Amino acid sequence: MSAALRQFGAIPGDLGDRLMRLGPIGVATLMRRSVIGGFEKTSGFAELARLVAEREVDVLVLDPLAELHELDENSNGELRQFIAALRTFAIEAGIAVLLIHHVRKGAVVPGDMDAARGASALIGAVRSAWTLAAMSESEAETINIPKDRRSYFVRLDDAKTNYGSACAQRWYEKTVIQLDNGEELLALLPWTPPAPRAASVEDCAVMLREIERGVAGGPYSPKLGPHQRSVRALLRRHGFAGAAERSALDALLDAGAEIAMFRTGARKSAQGLRHDGAPSAEWADLEGEP
Repeated sequence: MSAALRQFGAIPGDLGDRLMRLGPIGVATLMRRSVIGGFEKTSGFAELARLVAEREVDVLVLDPLAELHELDENSNGELRQFIAALRTFAIEAGIAVLLIHHVRKGAVVPGDMDAARGASALIGAVRSAWTLAAMSESEAETINIPKDRRSYFVRLDDAKTNYGSACAQRWYEKTVIQLDNGEELLALLPWTPPAPRAASVEDCAVMLREIERGVAGGPYSPKLGPHQRSVRALLRRHGFAGAAERSALDALLDAGAEIAMFRTGARKSAQGLRHDGAPSAEWADLEGEP
C-alpha cells in the first residue's frame, strides 16, 4: 500500500479510516456445504456483513474468489448460489462488490470475458468485468520492449460492461519503489506505450539500397515471414518490429519499391521486391510476359 501511494505523494496514514483490510487467521470461507444438504452462509459471512454496516462501507473487494466458498467452481448451479448470495448482500447493504478471480490456464486474450476460470455463471451474473493480462511477445516487439523487460508491463481491458461504454485498454508498469525503511517493493503505475517507430525518408533510402542488392536467394520477398528471403529480416535489422514492420514496408512501397514476379526455375516464379529494376533477376514484366 505504501508503494502504491507513492505515485500520489501520499502515505497510508493519509487514507485515514477510508480503507480497511481484513484477513482471516485460517480459511476465509463465506459459504460452505451444510450438514443437512445444500449450502449455507458461514459465521464469517455474518461477521463481514456486520462490519460493512458498522463501518458504512461503500466498496467491498473480495480476493480471491476461489478461497471464499466450498462449492464446485465448475458447476453453474452451485456457483450461481454463491453469486446470488453476494448479490443479495450487495443490494441490502447498498454497496459495490469487486471479486478478484483467477483465469484459466494458458495465455489470456485481453478483454475476453470467457478467460475466467470455472463455470460461466460468474460472468453471467456480474455487471462489469475486466481482464488483467501480461504483455505478449508480439506487443513487446511492436514497441521494442526488450525480452527481459516484457514481464514488467500488464494491461487492463474491459471484458463486460453493462453500465456505460467500454474504455480503452490501460497499461501499467511494475515499478520498484523504495520505502523510507529501505525496503523495495513493486507497485503498478500508469504507463503509456510508445508509438511504433515510423520509417523516415533516411530509413527508406538506406533500406532501398539494400533491396537493390537483394539476398543470396534472389530479391527480397515482400511477405513478412521467417523464410530466408523475407523482407522482415531487413526491417528488423533497422529496428522495425511487430506492427511497425507493416507500416515500414508500406513506406518503402511509397518511396519507390515495387512488388513484381520473377522466375525461380523453369516453371516456377515468386514475388520479389525491387527498386529501379534492381536487383538483377528474370523479372516477368520486363520480359514482356503477363
